[in-house]
Amino acid sequence: MQLISQGMPLAAASPFPFHPRFAEFIQRDEVRHIGTCLLILMACAQVVQIFALWGASKMVVGNDHCTFGNSFKAWLLGLLLWLAFIVGLIFAVPWMIRTGEYWRTFLVAGGMLMTWLLLAFLIPMKIYVTGFIRAFAILLLAACINGGVMKVVEVVVPPVMHLEKDIASLQVTFGKSKVEQQEFLNRLLGLGKPDEIDRMLDDALRPIGPQPPLADREAALRNIQQKLNARQRSLPAGDAHAATAYQNQLNRYLLFRNELIIARNAPAAKPAQ
Repeated sequence: MQLISQGMPLAAASPFPFHPRFAEFIQRDEVRHIGTCLLILMACAQVVQIFALWGASKMVVGNDHCTFGNSFKAWLLGLLLWLAFIVGLIFAVPWMIRTGEYWRTFLVAGGMLMTWLLLAFLIPMKIYVTGFIRAFAILLLAACINGGVMKVVEVVVPPVMHLEKDIASLQVTFGKSKVEQQEFLNRLLGLGKPDEIDRMLDDALRPIGPQPPLADREAALRNIQQKLNARQRSLPAGDAHAATAYQNQLNRYLLFRNELIIARNAPAAKPAQ
């Protein structure tokens, strides 16, 4: 509780920063493909939930109100209720945190949760004309059906959409070590390295967005080379730290140059027949 109370002022004063570089990231083909897969899974989950409510209501209640149309209505009202609950938390909790009275924040959040639970049970009770116990059974059985079907869907869809290649590509982009992953996250948030050459090398070796055309990458290579030459001429004599930093940049520049040499000499892809 103490840790939560100490973290609340930080959450209110420092909201999660959204940087335009994130827009570059979501333009990557891998991210778009994975996002499409997630949307398909989400759509499947909603369709399955409607049929699960329909089947569960027939098994538990079995009266004339257990129609597919009423199950669709129950799903829609439940979805709207969930969205209202999330939106309410997003707006109400930060506002309460700013007042500094954290006990009221927990009180408001708890009250909203209890209201959501009450309405979540009230919806099937009214639509299927049944009591609390059977409404609870309908929701529980529908959740089990939905969970079982979606487990199968989640196993089948990713291999069919060939997501393994996209995930492997993103893992390379993020980096293997925690340090590399933290650096990439900092770049996404606009917190790149203070040195201009280091930032340029980061973008060249691990671009946040889609891979630029070869001509653009070669132009970036020439730009980095010019800045490295200027940096070399301005190195302070006897400054071991500056010399080491320059050497590290030079090594990364040579790595980037070798990548471009390989890309330039690679055989061009044949046009599709």
